[in-house]
Amino acid sequence: MLLHGILLALMAGLAIPLGAFCAHRTVFEKSWNKHEVRHAIIGLGAGALVAAVALVLIPEGAHKQPAYSAVLTFVGGGVFFMLVDKALDQMRGGFSQFLAMMLDFVPEAIVLGALLTQNLGQAVFLAIVIAAQNFPEGYAAYLDLKKSKTPPKHLMRMFTIVGISGPVYILLGTEVFEHMDLILGMMMTFCAGGILYLVFEDVAPRVSMKNHWLPPLGTVAGFTIGLIGYLYA
Repeated sequence: MLLHGILLALMAGLAIPLGAFCAHRTVFEKSWNKHEVRHAIIGLGAGALVAAVALVLIPEGAHKQPAYSAVLTFVGGGVFFMLVDKALDQMRGGFSQFLAMMLDFVPEAIVLGALLTQNLGQAVFLAIVIAAQNFPEGYAAYLDLKKSKTPPKHLMRMFTIVGISGPVYILLGTEVFEHMDLILGMMMTFCAGGILYLVFEDVAPRVSMKNHWLPPLGTVAGFTIGLIGYLYA
């Protein structure tokens, strides 16, 4: 079971540095209009983040705690990450998408660990969904951080560390949070509030392009990934 968890965590997590690598190497730059494709990938990530909030974090988190607690932690998450986002913006920009990516990946990986002890098939499917979310999120987050003065090799190292950290969250899910439903639920709704703030404050406004249909369609596609996971996992 532990080996399965490590493999699933790596499969889901390594999609983050893979997306960052594609952004670093400008994989899509020559194959199509680079601006349209870039916005479409950001839209895919935004759709996946909203799907994670609507179909995973809120339903599962609210189920594990009283209604008042779910509301308070959700609002608290939004307010907390507004303050964090403002503080980071004053220091150096580009961290909003990265924060949203981590807020999505960490709780979902912990849930994956908890699910692994109950249903291996559902855990495998959830890992695939997380990987499908992480690729566009890693791509968009790298483009954000690329605007800073951080050397590309340092950025790639950071994204790789995040990608291989998945087994840690899996172990938290299997060994710690499996029997702590209230805390796990509060963490999920707290992160959901933070994700929703970051998506509509920073990510979604950069999706739209005048006279282009692909970027918003990417958002729909990203949400569809989450919907498939919700319906079949």
